[in-house]
Amino acid sequence: MNSNDTRTLHLEDLKESQHHAFQINKHLLQQEKLIMKQERLLKRTKNIEEEVTFRQEIR
Repeated sequence: MNSNDTRTLHLEDLKESQHHAFQINKHLLQQEKLIMKQERLLKRTKNIEEEVTFRQEIR
């Protein structure tokens, strides 16, 4: 195997690693969006619970 073959293999490995890293990054971004959505839902739930508690105290 000559040095050009070795460089070609190395370049293919780098491309594969880059693709893998891109897929991981894409997955992490999706997870981050889901976490933000869950945080908004949790905040909304807490606000509803506080409102219900407040209204019950008024009665």
